Amino acid sequence: MATIHRRRGLAEFCPRGTRAVVGLATTLCLGAATSLLAQSTRQQREACLAGRLPPTETIYACSKLIEYGLLDPDLLAGAHTARGNAYDDLDQMEPALADYAAALVVQPDSAFALRNRGVALHRHKRDGEALPDLDRAIEIDSRYGAAYEVRAGVLLDLAARADPAQQQSMLQRALADATRALELQSREHHVRLLFGLMSVHRALGDIDAAIDDVTLAIAIDPSITTDALVDRGNLRRRRGSLVEAAADYSQALSRDGAHVNARWGRAVTRFELADFTGALNDLSDMLVAQPQATRLRGMRGIVYLRTGDYRLAVQDLERPLIEMPDDPALLYCAGVAYTLAGDAATAAPLLERAVSRRPDVSVTTGLECTPHTTGQQLAVGDKVCLPPTREPAARSIRWTADRDAYLRRI
Repeated sequence: MATIHRRRGLAEFCPRGTRAVVGLATTLCLGAATSLLAQSTRQQREACLAGRLPPTETIYACSKLIEYGLLDPDLLAGAHTARGNAYDDLDQMEPALADYAAALVVQPDSAFALRNRGVALHRHKRDGEALPDLDRAIEIDSRYGAAYEVRAGVLLDLAARADPAQQQSMLQRALADATRALELQSREHHVRLLFGLMSVHRALGDIDAAIDDVTLAIAIDPSITTDALVDRGNLRRRRGSLVEAAADYSQALSRDGAHVNARWGRAVTRFELADFTGALNDLSDMLVAQPQATRLRGMRGIVYLRTGDYRLAVQDLERPLIEMPDDPALLYCAGVAYTLAGDAATAAPLLERAVSRRPDVSVTTGLECTPHTTGQQLAVGDKVCLPPTREPAARSIRWTADRDAYLRRI
């Protein structure tokens, strides 16, 4: 009887009766087995490395490929890296890191494995560990655009947590990496890369450049227009171009009327443009879909306060007060609303608590209670709140141009 070749499951391709045949029959069987194994290996290789299958199927295919053996170092390292990526997609960090380490044992200079381990570490907020991997990947391959892209993101996140003295240098490095990634990668990746570049420009405070990045992304791929318009609207609002920002939000809503961020952005921008009717319409529409949304109700209360509908303002501010009883900005605005609605007894402790928690709360909110010598007054430290007459010039509420600090808190 011929000896059966059992290396890593080869014999399983030959039926038991056939394996008993000697000579030519055995040779033919083993040849067929080798052919079948080669075909299976090709299939597993394609399934493992293509990156198109669900993570569990990728893990199975890569495991089979690794088990077969007889792989050259490049392919073995690629299989371990692909399986590591699949584990990372399932948030199984430890087996993912084990696979990346195995890939680097087989091929220590694998920029691909280093870059992908850097991605996994970055996803799990381990940027300090990710950075050396990405540095090494770029040292190995100075034209590896994907590694520059990930390193830009890592540096951006590290800068956000860094000492102020180090932030600028980190952001400048991130800008250089994001620009280099855009130069090196093909056009099909440019939209994603432009949004990465936008994030760096925004962090650097270069809002004009960030707007240009988004505008170019829209020109390249109109299918991303809705979200991109909201991003550009946010940037334009930050720059103070409120009319343009409102137009971006409106255009986004014309494409997707249920886009929450677009409607919220337009509501706030309309408020800042003193289009209070428009702001109320947007906020009321959102509250129909999200009746428990504290931020929306609080914001609508502020709009009612600005239009002089003080009792409606009080009604909308009651629930946010219950959920955020220690927020100084909310306490202050509610106190002003109660004062102007004629309920000084309820207003007094709210205003006092607000000022005690944050003395500059009137600047934060854009509301100031200012001293008056006549009329009904309520003391708040050295300031008083006075119910205004209907003439705008006599109002005791002044609205500053920049209310971002308050709006982010509601």
